[in-house]
Amino acid sequence: MKKITVTILLAMATTALFAQFTGKGTVLLGGSSNLGFSSISSETKTSFGTYSNGKHTNFTISPQAGYFLIDNLAIGAQISLGFSKYKSPSGNVYNESTTLIVLTPFLRYYYQKFYLQASAGFGKSKSKSDYSGEYTSKISSVGAALGYVILLSDQVGLEPQLGYSVTTSKDLNDNKSTDSGLTGSLGLFIYLAR
Repeated sequence: MKKITVTILLAMATTALFAQFTGKGTVLLGGSSNLGFSSISSETKTSFGTYSNGKHTNFTISPQAGYFLIDNLAIGAQISLGFSKYKSPSGNVYNESTTLIVLTPFLRYYYQKFYLQASAGFGKSKSKSDYSGEYTSKISSVGAALGYVILLSDQVGLEPQLGYSVTTSKDLNDNKSTDSGLTGSLGLFIYLAR
């Protein structure tokens, strides 16, 4: 009986402590990463020999800020800054680099330590390649995610998130590409209560 009472009291204290962080007027600051840094060199081995496919480098950073309009409901925005580069192996003439910036407003609803998030983003990318020259593309995205807050201290939370998103890119020649699927990220956030 004693163990059950202690467990219930701990659960109530944790819920009460967390409720302070999702209260009206709290500011949410942080960022997340889809582990978007990679630097990969690839090669192909055949019976005729080994061939280099070039080197790919990608990096993305996504700071976020939000504000709790009412208890448990936050509105905010994320800005994603990204860079990717492909360098062909020596002897080939195809190199390409792309930079992008995407602003993604979001709405987040918390229930205890879980939250649901809906987002819609827009932005642009600029690419430069040896093959097709310089061009820009418009980017739009929509997504939904489920996350969980793991409190590391009184004001700091680690937030794993799993979601689904659809991103569309359209260049000036009306060439359109769409990427969709599951997404995962890990964020670190600070809750600044009034």
